Amino acid sequence: MFRDSITSTALTGDVPDMSLGHISCAGFRNDVSFLASARAFLVHRMHEGEKLSIAFETRNGTWSPILCVPDTLLIVNISGLKEQANKAFEDIDKTFLSEYEGFEEVPKIRAFYERSFAARCFVNKAAKMSVVFVDHIDMRTLHFLECSILIMLPWYHEREPKLTDDETALVKCLMNKASTSSDYVKCIEKIAAQFDFRTTAIKTMLKGFAVKHHQAQLTNLRNHMDSLYSRLEALLNEIGSLNKQREDDEIRIMGLEAAIAKGEGDEELMNFILAHENINIVRMLDRGFQITVRTQYVPTTDTIKEARVALRENKGWLERRGSSAISEEDMKSLFKAIFVDRIIKLNFCASYNVTLSTDAYRIPVGGYEFGPEFDDCMPNPHINIHRCGGDYIRDWSDEVLHGDLIGVLCTCVASANSLNFGDGIVMSAFMDSMYGCGGRKCKALVLPDDRNVTPEEAIAWIKEQKGE
Repeated sequence: MFRDSITSTALTGDVPDMSLGHISCAGFRNDVSFLASARAFLVHRMHEGEKLSIAFETRNGTWSPILCVPDTLLIVNISGLKEQANKAFEDIDKTFLSEYEGFEEVPKIRAFYERSFAARCFVNKAAKMSVVFVDHIDMRTLHFLECSILIMLPWYHEREPKLTDDETALVKCLMNKASTSSDYVKCIEKIAAQFDFRTTAIKTMLKGFAVKHHQAQLTNLRNHMDSLYSRLEALLNEIGSLNKQREDDEIRIMGLEAAIAKGEGDEELMNFILAHENINIVRMLDRGFQITVRTQYVPTTDTIKEARVALRENKGWLERRGSSAISEEDMKSLFKAIFVDRIIKLNFCASYNVTLSTDAYRIPVGGYEFGPEFDDCMPNPHINIHRCGGDYIRDWSDEVLHGDLIGVLCTCVASANSLNFGDGIVMSAFMDSMYGCGGRKCKALVLPDDRNVTPEEAIAWIKEQKGE
């Protein structure tokens, strides 16, 4: 019976709403706990197609007629002066059942709460509607009410009266005076762990996306074909080449029209993203979606040579930065361990806009604020600071033109794993992060025992291996 307002839980918000939207609630004074608790108790007890809407209304010192809506739990807050509230409950006891046909009282609610506050619960099993009157609801009262949600909706409780261990823990938390909002959030998180919100969110957000993509491609190709017809009249010497392009476009249009008619394409894109846990959708855009990519840098033969040259020539960007506690020599030994000896690995992350636009230069996303889940990664400076795709722009342009979104995603992963040793500006930004001058403390380095460590910890490990 904590007094704190709960504004966010693992069972509420945009992503959980995609899976659990059949149980809805406008909230009470910005508190979302009633919705979270209702979902925790009811989801596995409700049949497919059933829904529940939870609403709160306030009556000042009296009670007035209510609107009876099936599949609803209506909680009426009786406010005002104490004498007025008492009179309101006397009127409810005398008149409610006679005025509203089909309802019956749930006496357990009256008896359970009478020592703390006045409460009445009336249910209409045929309409699956419940009305609960409560005297002066505050945050403590609200959370205390949540432990009786199943009693307020007996038709769901009758299906499965026995509480699970997690549900029992939630009830005890809501009833215990010593419980805190943190205890409640932990109970909800444990129940939420049973749901695969990520899969549902990806399937929901991408549903129909392929058709939209095909339609845009169809428009582009039709416009392209029209321009080819115009050029054929003036450029007779190019007829052979232009006719070949026209025939190819027509074949692609037929394929796209067939795919649109069948509604094909979503499943392939969904399955690809679901199968690659290093790719996550951040948000949907007007003509695409934004993703984050995490990857582990793999030095190639060429980059190993470039790293050796950088060490041998003592490139300026290797120099010690500002007031960093890391010496230049220690940083060079770490640089060698990562890019020459390859005994320490490096995690990168980057963000991209996968869009239907042919402007491939807008695919890399700069200045993205990576959350704490990326503390074990370093934002790729080429992408996050300079928003530069380098030679990958050409690949993206070709992939977008041909509607190859999976190809775009693969190129994004390759781009996130790139580091141009020949670009002094990029490498200076990279070394700023390594020296800890960028303001972001992360454990992007991976030791052979798979521990994620900071540059300082990695240098200490190198010295330990050398017996220093």
